[in-house]
Amino acid sequence: MRNGIYMKSKNGQIFVLALLVMAIGLIIISPMLHYLDNSQERYIIAIKRTNAYYTADAMMTYILNDVARGVDIYNNNISTAYSADGYMSSEYDIDVYVEESPTTGPLPTPAGGGTGWIYMDPGYASCNTSTCNESLFLENLAYGATHQFPFYVVGGSTIEANWCFDDESLNCAWDYGFKCAYYCKGSMWMAYENGSTIPGTFVNGSNTSQPLRLQTNYSVPEGASMNYSVFFRNDNSYRVQVTAGGWICDCTGGNQDRAAYSEPFVATDNTSFTWVRIGDEEGGDTYNYKDYLVTATASRDGEDIVTITAYFRHSPGPSARWKPQTVVIPTWAVTYY
Repeated sequence: MRNGIYMKSKNGQIFVLALLVMAIGLIIISPMLHYLDNSQERYIIAIKRTNAYYTADAMMTYILNDVARGVDIYNNNISTAYSADGYMSSEYDIDVYVEESPTTGPLPTPAGGGTGWIYMDPGYASCNTSTCNESLFLENLAYGATHQFPFYVVGGSTIEANWCFDDESLNCAWDYGFKCAYYCKGSMWMAYENGSTIPGTFVNGSNTSQPLRLQTNYSVPEGASMNYSVFFRNDNSYRVQVTAGGWICDCTGGNQDRAAYSEPFVATDNTSFTWVRIGDEEGGDTYNYKDYLVTATASRDGEDIVTITAYFRHSPGPSARWKPQTVVIPTWAVTYY
């Protein structure tokens, strides 16, 4: 009996000891499991944030490269949005917003003097709106069409514009050295930000079977920094029949309304080409810059994860994209959600 009682007592002690060990294990293991669970969750969040940041940063680098190439990223984002789903074949979508600050102003004069006039392509091979229509390109401006070229100019600058265009040459079907005759009729003028024509800038003209050259200029008063526009209009360019030695060159149908074929843009003051240039009153030297505020937000499954916000200062900017470009980034901020 004593042995039986002793065994029962010993078994009870072991049971109590097992319960104590289990209790202590629960006390220790439960927080450890909770810690491991939190660590795993934090790790997943960290990986998600890191990948989202790298994706957004890749987009910002892409945009920055465009700025360095002289691209107007504001209009580029309107016509062909930078935003993309599954950017770079990732699981992350990128939403890009570009805010334009069309500030233009004087920058320090570089050593050795100025850089001369800044020549701008007024739209020979591209239009300046988000809904581009090829018939509004200056390269092939449709009969009766008007092309607008907007830009920002600081007060005290001079704006000069030159437009040279003609009709596409066409030989007669029996070609004895004769070509269809044509008339070039066009007009050009400048306008304020509100669209009203600047007095004294309207010019027009008409030539027969030779290029038409139109020039206009305007001196911007001090303190009148704003957006200006140059307008180009094909008023009434057409072909006419030619009769020579009893032969009639019907010009593929007689009198025809014709597009104005502009001479290409060239960064020179040669009036045989098409250009707009800006400069100051002293020798045409000018220094411009353009500012952008760019945000790129990376999201996954509809949830915003991180936003990168950067301020770009672009000099001399897209108005002189063929010149060496400088990009300064005064601010760069990262926001996690």
